[in-house]
Amino acid sequence: MTPAPPASAAVVRRYQRLLRAYPAGPRRAELLDTLLLAAADEGRTGPSARQTVNLLLTGARARLGRPGSVSIVVLAVLVSLVAGLYTASAASVIAWRVAAPPLPNAAQLAQIGEVVTPGRPAVAETAPGLFHSTDEGVRFDTASYWTPDYAATRDLPGYAAGLRNRLESNGWEIREHEIVAAGVTSSGITFGARMTLSAARGDWLLSIETDGGSGEATPAPADAVGVQVERLSPWPVRVATLAGLVPGLLLGWLFTGWVSRRTERHHLASTITVLLTGLSLTFLSIQLGVAATKLAAEVWNGSTDAEPFWHFLVYDYEAGFITVFATVLAVAVLPVAILAPLRGTRAPH
Repeated sequence: MTPAPPASAAVVRRYQRLLRAYPAGPRRAELLDTLLLAAADEGRTGPSARQTVNLLLTGARARLGRPGSVSIVVLAVLVSLVAGLYTASAASVIAWRVAAPPLPNAAQLAQIGEVVTPGRPAVAETAPGLFHSTDEGVRFDTASYWTPDYAATRDLPGYAAGLRNRLESNGWEIREHEIVAAGVTSSGITFGARMTLSAARGDWLLSIETDGGSGEATPAPADAVGVQVERLSPWPVRVATLAGLVPGLLLGWLFTGWVSRRTERHHLASTITVLLTGLSLTFLSIQLGVAATKLAAEVWNGSTDAEPFWHFLVYDYEAGFITVFATVLAVAVLPVAILAPLRGTRAPH
């Protein structure tokens, strides 16, 4: 049988690039020789699509070490998602500062006021920036106004129906609308009927609510009407945020693999890293879950609820000390992994 001719330099480079998915070591060279022989026998000049996917997946798994362990894969996925949230947060902040749409100016807010509360001029309360900090964390700046004792609200269903018609005729798309009937709270306090409505147009989300007042007055008192305009997340911001997930997912996986391979033969170091990582993820679990949910909503329909999804992950959040503590635990993994090959008891295979 005639031996296959040696692979060209171009073919070798194609396989070498693909095999970088595996951690550095003799396994790469072994796989390269095997793949080049198979390619020569089959007359191929590079990896097939199926072979590429298979090598990338098996290489990613090989980077985690600990063959046969399912828990290390689960841990790597969780760490990657956390890292992805943080890099997506950084991308979101940058994208908002570059591509944030303007809030309505005084004239535009007055036009909105003529639709929402005809005959009562809007007195704007517009925050001129993009973000601001409160006791509860970071919030987006908004444009808003408050109209007290608006007579049309005495007939709340009639006012709501007219409001919907006016908004739709002015290009607003109604997203949510609810009228809550008058009632009594569990503590015995009566409240009047109240209305909430949200509508979108272009880069803005309009939120309208009446205060409900007291349910005891006869005839029914006129309610105050609160109006707020916030920015919807524009497409450039959403795309940049999704793109920002990718480096975090990749770095989280690579870092977990590096720590895992560095500590897998050292029982004490392995136990400490698992404990530190588990505690960090536990302390951050609620914030991460809420941030991920809000990120999904922002990407899906642009809604932000006037707060960036990442505000739960920064110290400004009212429970920010938990974030700091969890971060310290996570960072402590690094020196443990660095020192692991130098000290510690080797775990049996």
